[in-house]
Amino acid sequence: MGDVTINHELRLLRHAYNLGIHDWELVDESPFAKIKIPSGDVKRVRYLSQDEEASLMNVLPGWLKPIVTIARETGLRLSNIINLEWNQVNIFSKMIILETSKNGQPHSVPMTGNVHNILKTMYMDKENSYVFGYGKNGKPFNRSWVGKSFRDARKDAGIKDFRFHDLRHDFCSKLVQNGADLYSVAGLAGHKDIKTTQRYAHLSPEKLRSTIQILNSGDNLATIDENENHQECRKLLI
Repeated sequence: MGDVTINHELRLLRHAYNLGIHDWELVDESPFAKIKIPSGDVKRVRYLSQDEEASLMNVLPGWLKPIVTIARETGLRLSNIINLEWNQVNIFSKMIILETSKNGQPHSVPMTGNVHNILKTMYMDKENSYVFGYGKNGKPFNRSWVGKSFRDARKDAGIKDFRFHDLRHDFCSKLVQNGADLYSVAGLAGHKDIKTTQRYAHLSPEKLRSTIQILNSGDNLATIDENENHQECRKLLI
């Protein structure tokens, strides 16, 4: 069991104790009151290389490819995607609107051209209220089934150490690598704390290099001294 899994399990247990104290009045105190839960390794950054991306897309079954594309190009979690309903999709304004995200806040994501084309096509053939649902009664795809199908495709593509949730890391990483600033990435990913987004900062060294050149734009003490020395030299030559 990994550090992150342990962290999640302990937080769930702490939450259960808090419910037992404040809501259900089953217990009087929590064993977590005097201990600090270890944070674990929450700074994982795993994204697909170009070759991995091509290999994965080639082996994905037809029904799964739209789900993976939406995950990669919106940063939405699997639970958000499989439970996405058409009333949360605005084809005309090209926006996906979640009333409540993982952090408890509303979250809106603009569609890329690929995502818009996928959803527009699916909208024409919709059978129920769910975007990825089945049957006229409207049931969303089973999360475990989708997860297993993705793992099978990943193995067929020869990709190691890559989970469905890493598609969210792939989304953030590619944005940063292409010059997006961290605050914009945080807004698109729905990060409540910018510290979560800062794990991707090292992926944009060129952005840092270009930013630091601001110090050499215009006049500063170094350039002023250099210009004055240059003028003095010209006078001596004349």
